Amino acid sequence: AAHDPGLKSWVGAPQTIIFREGAVDLGAGTVDERYVAKAGGSLALVAYTSTNQNSFCGHNPTESPPTGYYRWSRRKNELTITKISDNHCPDRAAVFPGTWMKIS
Repeated sequence: AAHDPGLKSWVGAPQTIIFREGAVDLGAGTVDERYVAKAGGSLALVAYTSTNQNSFCGHNPTESPPTGYYRWSRRKNELTITKISDNHCPDRAAVFPGTWMKIS
């Protein structure tokens, strides 16, 4: 469940996660963050992109939360993201983990 009142409509609804070169977003274009993913399965969400004007993890839309640490694994068309440590951004920690299905 999301903690940001602006994300309540996301809870229980299908979402799209898009990995672009160096940035990830949830399809709506409102949650864009730079990330570092390594072949060994580590994934770190490190900072908002310069175009992100969303207060996803705090009250200041230009202030990135501390890095969130995750693991990723892939099986066929499924990408599973597991939270390792992301206690400073409860919305991000609620939205990103899970199993995502490749659709394109």
